[in-house]
Formats: sequence, structure tokens, C-alpha cells
Amino acid sequence: MCFGDDQDIHVSEIWESREQLEAFGQKLRPHLEAAGMQVSGEPEVFEALNVETF
Repeated sequence: MCFGDDQDIHVSEIWESREQLEAFGQKLRPHLEAAGMQVSGEPEVFEALNVETF
């Protein structure tokens, strides 16, 4: 999910593990920087208590 205005975009995602999130971040960060996008800091991580899929 992505929300916010053009100057302050927020993204929320669900990952199977923190390791998968970190591996994806290592691949994504160079592409964001090449596109001129700045990453404001480390992601804020929350533990999901329950995930429902349909």
C-alpha cells in the first residue's frame, strides 16, 4: 500500500520475514537512488499478529 502526497510518500508492506525485507531493500535502494528518490531512513517494522488471506 502506498499513500501520501508527492513530497511525502509512505509505503506499507507485509513480508514473510525480516530477512526477506532486508534482501529486497538491498536490491531496491540503488534503483530508487538512480531515479533521484531519497530514502528518509530505515523502515519501521511491526510484527503482524494475524494475517488473513482469501
